[in-house]
Amino acid sequence: MKMSIIMLMGMLTAINSFATTTTTAPTFIEVQTDKPSYNIGNKAIFSTSVKVQPQQNFDFFLDATLDAQAIKTTRITNDEAVSISPILTAGSHVFIISAYLQNKQYAEGLNAAIAFYNQEICDLEHALENETDPEKRAQIQDQIIRDQDLIAIAQSELTANRRLVETKTLTIDVAASPAVSTK
Repeated sequence: MKMSIIMLMGMLTAINSFATTTTTAPTFIEVQTDKPSYNIGNKAIFSTSVKVQPQQNFDFFLDATLDAQAIKTTRITNDEAVSISPILTAGSHVFIISAYLQNKQYAEGLNAAIAFYNQEICDLEHALENETDPEKRAQIQDQIIRDQDLIAIAQSELTANRRLVETKTLTIDVAASPAVSTK
């Protein structure tokens, strides 16, 4: 009887600790700034670290905004990326970065197609500047429109290939005036 009570108490303790244990999702990315505070006219550098690497056939795509405006994110290594703000104004600014999992080879192929058609558009626009024949100009303009449509399709495919895994938000405050030191 005593053994049964001890076993029952042990089971209840285990169930209770299991029920109160919280599980958290893994952290895929972490973000930090280069300074603890900013003044008007500064630029903020947002460093993003990828903490978990996906399987070989996949990689992370990082997409960032600052105050709801797209901000360029440059991958430095597989594990690190940097975003640099425009010149900051007074007030609070919200940086949001999202990590998407994507099929690496598929994304590379689509990005190569986008780069190809962007280059072709540049070449066609240059040819258009020098072309005087109205018929040939119309053909070149049609080709530019076709290439722009193909880029839009490839970008749509890229977006459809991505799965959001994590979003991080970081708010920075910019002082209205720089701190003045008194001596």
